[in-house]
This record gives sequence, structure tokens and C-alpha cells, in this order.
Amino acid sequence: MKRIGLILMTLACVVSCLDDPGFVQSNTIYADFEYGYVNEDFKKDSLYYEQPFASNNALVFMNKTDKATGTFLGGFALSNFSGNIVEKKADDEESQADEPKETNPFRVYAPQGTKNSYAVFHQSSQMPEHDVAFNIQEIGTCRMRMCFVNNTAQVVEYVKENFEVGDRITLKAVGYLDGKQVATKDIFLADYSAQKDSVVTRWTQMDLSSFGFIDYVDFEISSTKPDVPMYFCLDAMVADVTVSY
Repeated sequence: MKRIGLILMTLACVVSCLDDPGFVQSNTIYADFEYGYVNEDFKKDSLYYEQPFASNNALVFMNKTDKATGTFLGGFALSNFSGNIVEKKADDEESQADEPKETNPFRVYAPQGTKNSYAVFHQSSQMPEHDVAFNIQEIGTCRMRMCFVNNTAQVVEYVKENFEVGDRITLKAVGYLDGKQVATKDIFLADYSAQKDSVVTRWTQMDLSSFGFIDYVDFEISSTKPDVPMYFCLDAMVADVTVSY
């Protein structure tokens, strides 16, 4: 499984060694969850949520788990479940996707066999205080740029079976700096307005560049339907990080 303890230990070592002042280093970090997180076992269809997981020792994706039972309570889980939508081919015609055949709440809506690691967010009443944390504020700054979002197969199935004209699922991202809200960004994960009936079924860019510098990014799912599954998938979060010491 994951070696989160090693990641956090490495970060602690990096911070403790910053004794020579006057050095500034800037990097663009790309949280795609494809390396530095898992061992070989995780490359099979699997899920990790035992504790928060970090990207580039800078962005931490928070979650909460009942330690006694191992039950996932909310926040981000790391998923490597492959896509589950069967593609049919007939002669030279283009492939067409059927409905999802399996609705694991942590499986992204994607063609069957698609393999990549990504984060799945579950909104609940027992979530951590923040969702994505820049954990080295003492020595650096983080400026958000963007991320990509998608629905789970379960959410897509629910929308197609239950949504009517006027129904929507909205994903809101909120940036915080020094304890104050600095910016928000909304995107529709499903929009069944009179003019447009659609649901997100592919990785879709969410522009976070208006956030500027942040310490935290929180996500909030809201819907016109009270019983919609409160999940979304996140991948390829990009941020510019500057460290000074």
C-alpha cells in the first residue's frame, strides 16, 4: 500500500535542513497521483484512504477515517479503479459507450480498461476541516492554476435515471489565505436546464487561476436533488510553489 509515513518523514527532513537563508526556488507542481504515492499492489484495482496523502511534499489531500473500523468518513480517497464503460465497435463505425455496468462510488466514468490513479472526493458531515492543504506555508507560497474534474460512474447513472428539467449538480471550489476566503469557482457537474441537458462524463478543466496565493482549497457539492451521490473525481491539479530559505 502507500508509504505516507515515508513521505511525511521526507518532508520533515527537508524542512529541518533549511538552515541557509537567502535561497529561493520556484517550481510548478503537477498532482497527477501517478507516482510517489503507491507500491506495486496499488496498481491493481484498489483504493487508499487510511490517512491523508501528499503530492510533491506540498499539497496534502485530506480525509478522515474511523480508525477503529477502517471506515472511510469523507474527504479525498486515492483510487486506481479502471474505467468500466464498455466500448462497442461495428465495422468502421466509431466506438460508442454503453451505460456503466458497475457503480462503485469510487470508480471514474471512463472507457473500460482506462488505467490511471486519481483522487475521489466524498462530501459528508464528518469530513476534515479543509480538503486540500498547502502544508509548508512557513517557508513558501502556493499559487493555484487549475485542476481537472470528472463524475463517478455512480453519479452519471443517477443523473441519467433521475434528473429532470431544472436539476443541477454544482461543484464549488473555495480558496483560503491566512484564514480568509480569497476566491471561489463554480462548475456544473450536471446541468439539466431548459437550454442544456448534460452531465460531465470526461475529464474537464476547472480554472483556479483567479485564486492567487492560497493555504487551502475546499470543495463543496450541491444539488437540486437531495439524494444525489456526493462524489466527484479530481486529477492533474497544477500549482506554482515558491520556497524561500
